[in-house]
Amino acid sequence: MNFNFKGLAIGNPLLDFDIDFNSKAEFFCSHGLISDSTCESFNKIGNPSQIRRQTVSGTLTDVCAGANKQVFSELSSYVDTYDITLSICLASVLQQAAVLHQLVRFIHILEGKKS
Repeated sequence: MNFNFKGLAIGNPLLDFDIDFNSKAEFFCSHGLISDSTCESFNKIGNPSQIRRQTVSGTLTDVCAGANKQVFSELSSYVDTYDITLSICLASVLQQAAVLHQLVRFIHILEGKKS
């Protein structure tokens, strides 16, 4: 049997549950995606690995649920949390209208109506 340990030598956070799950909180805090007070409560009151364990076991405490809710209430839906430097381009109103018009035409074709 032959094992390749090159990746292990560099370090793999997936080998440690706490490091893997808690890195999300560190990322949100270090990139300013959540406030300092929320960051502090997310790391001390209910960190992501603790929240995950409690959720899976069905024992999620109100304190941890509140910390998790606060974090996600501060995250903007306009920010890609996996790549915060990514430009999120919202389509113009005319582009959105064109897409909707095509959808309506397609529905009318399916229903046998003329558009």
